Amino acid sequence: MLKITRETDYALLIMTHLAKHDDAKSASQISSECHLSPAFTSKILKILTKESLLASIRGSQGGYLLNKKPEDISLLEILVAIEGPMSINDCVGDHSACERSQHCELTSHWALINQILLREFSNISLASLAALPHRERQREVVIPITKVTV
Repeated sequence: MLKITRETDYALLIMTHLAKHDDAKSASQISSECHLSPAFTSKILKILTKESLLASIRGSQGGYLLNKKPEDISLLEILVAIEGPMSINDCVGDHSACERSQHCELTSHWALINQILLREFSNISLASLAALPHRERQREVVIPITKVTV
């Protein structure tokens, strides 16, 4: 099953929260407003800053801000910042990880599926994630997915 880590889930939560605010937020504000532990929040903020998705501003009015407009940050960028390069299967990312890859009939299919996932994740912007309704006010939301025939 494809599943993101809790760290990635929280990174997406933090990024969508910051996308909804123009002002810099301190780590403690983000932690409190997102209902996350301060230590885990700080760890994620450091990673997102190191990966240039966030800017860290020092001083009494400092805090964290998005480094780009929400519409210019993709879901894929956030996933890769936390998880590293994305690959649906070992044989797609590193052919040496599977002794069957040279003779496997599915290798090219997995590569195609991986390309589709990467493309679709790169087409989902942080702005569109931030615009999704809160669970309590949830309505039907359609995120367009490209139809692919193989």
